[in-house]
Amino acid sequence: MPQGACLTAPGEGGLHVFRVVGDGAGVLLERVFRPANRGTGSLRYGHLVDGDDVIDEVIVTVDDGGRGFEVSTHGGSAMRDAVLGLLERVDVQLVPAADVAGPSGPIAREALEGLERSHGVHALLFFLAALQGGLAAEAHALSAVLEASDAEAPGTVLRRLDVLLGRAAFGRAFTLPPTLLLAGPPNAGKSTLANRLLGRDRCIVTDDAGTTRDLVGAPLSLAGYPLQLLDSAGVRTTSDPVERLGVQRTLAAGKAADVVVAVVDGSETWPSEPLVDRVLRRPGVVVCLNKADRGLAVDRQGLAQRLGRPVVVTSALEGTGIDTLVDAILFRTPFRGPATRDFTCPFTDRQVDCLERARAALSRDPAAARLALSDLLCF
Repeated sequence: MPQGACLTAPGEGGLHVFRVVGDGAGVLLERVFRPANRGTGSLRYGHLVDGDDVIDEVIVTVDDGGRGFEVSTHGGSAMRDAVLGLLERVDVQLVPAADVAGPSGPIAREALEGLERSHGVHALLFFLAALQGGLAAEAHALSAVLEASDAEAPGTVLRRLDVLLGRAAFGRAFTLPPTLLLAGPPNAGKSTLANRLLGRDRCIVTDDAGTTRDLVGAPLSLAGYPLQLLDSAGVRTTSDPVERLGVQRTLAAGKAADVVVAVVDGSETWPSEPLVDRVLRRPGVVVCLNKADRGLAVDRQGLAQRLGRPVVVTSALEGTGIDTLVDAILFRTPFRGPATRDFTCPFTDRQVDCLERARAALSRDPAAARLALSDLLCF
């Protein structure tokens, strides 16, 4: 009898992943999955069905050999219950997630923890790929090269370690998503833009300047990649002590954020505000001329040349320019790198520390390098 489990945590998250393994898994998949095309690769798109009833639009990942598969669905408790109920009706034995998660060991446990917290389809696919054991296999292979005591072994291992460490920022961005701060003067449409990016009303929106007095945070998926969004108090000089505290927190958050979008009302003349200039001095800022639905009072190209910053025109109210803004944001994160499923990649601080210790020990003590690689494979 096949065994199955939900790999993601219960709750109202954006995605759920279910895994089924064992004899008969391939036959079972044919009963519950209706592909949208004739593709037979490992990654397939279609619908999860219960007889003639469609449960959800899903992505299916099939293991080599067909003895297991994962189904990625939309999130929510109702969806989780519906899919688990379907699996029970087709004679799948429900077991704890760890029993079906694939390779064991600390790297697999870290991948499973990441999967449970994942936001966005690329995060989901990244941690599913990490569960297949590629990083552990590479660590074993590097240990075997060093154990052979070949004269060229340290150089070979060094090059492969450098490749892994060069990918670390990309992998760790899935575990600790980059922070995106929306900052700018009051009433520029920051909260409306935040809600547009989130796809829901998370931030309070009014026509009154200064409605947002503090940082408002929420997990965000942009084009399937995870970020942490911060909406902020309007940046302006003020005598109001509460508003002034909110502005101070915004400026402090701007120093720590990975990406800052300076949101300005493009339908009005450029603001003369020293505190806005402080935000713009930060490296890597994207300028967003919002409220384009009211017409532009600012020359975008001239502003971009004057500031030396990319300038994107949007209407958060109508949704125009959002795709361009998303591209500009992602370009300033580690996610501008290659596709998520194409390579082995460390994704936690612990993993990176073990790889760095192995690299540092290579030239003086290959045995110590092997020990560091062994630490990668066991706590």
